[in-house]
Amino acid sequence: MLLDGARIGEIDLRHVQRADRISLLGVRARVLYDDYSSWSTGAPGQNFHQLDGFRYDSFGNDPFGDTPVDAAGRIAWLKKQFAPSNNFRPQPWIWLAKVLADMGHVDDARAVSMAKFDEQLRTRSVTGPTALALRAYGALYGYGYLPLRLLAWVTGIWLIAALLYLAASDANLMRPTDGGILASKKSVCAASWTDCAPLAEVYPRFNAFAYSLDVILPISGLQQAKSWTPLTTDPIGKGYSALGVATAVFALFERLFGWLAGLMLVSVASGLVKRS
Repeated sequence: MLLDGARIGEIDLRHVQRADRISLLGVRARVLYDDYSSWSTGAPGQNFHQLDGFRYDSFGNDPFGDTPVDAAGRIAWLKKQFAPSNNFRPQPWIWLAKVLADMGHVDDARAVSMAKFDEQLRTRSVTGPTALALRAYGALYGYGYLPLRLLAWVTGIWLIAALLYLAASDANLMRPTDGGILASKKSVCAASWTDCAPLAEVYPRFNAFAYSLDVILPISGLQQAKSWTPLTTDPIGKGYSALGVATAVFALFERLFGWLAGLMLVSVASGLVKRS
């Protein structure tokens, strides 16, 4: 069935059963009626359906039955398009999300928008550093549609790091960064720097959870990361400490992750990175 370029009030495909090819290139219609059995069931990319440029105002409903609008089914529908390798067509995905949102199916529209990025990656339409950045954007932020996912990542890493810093503190592997303090208080604080009462009188007291927050949110202003640092060598001078090295490496990772998460959030909020 080829309707390329047509201008039609309604398209009703409910009487069509598993058509091998339906071409709606550039078609403009007011209402689309169909069901999933209208379209052939070959593997993604193995069909000959063409939907690029197809614009419709809504999916229809009448006494004969509503046209399905669930995200999972519609995503599978779009995957039935003819799609040569590395030739992803975004318009059908963007238009479907718009129509679903206009009809009030906001969650389904969001799922379709996210699936568009997944499909770009699956078809290798983006490669190299761009693909890596897009995968990270999806994993951490749901391509801009799931901000709570980013919050969950930040919270999880903050908590894991805090517990690691607490263990390092208990092992006397957290030291002041101030050289003068180290020299003047070494005689009374060397056994346990973070629990040294005389040090607490003149220096910010170490708190593992506040330290972790200060590392992952560099603009927090808690002064913990500025005042304390992990010690990578054994406190009694027996070479490197595995816990100390792990703490220092994870602190670096946490700091980099904090900057990445902040940059991602600002980029989306400012419109520098657009979800669509």
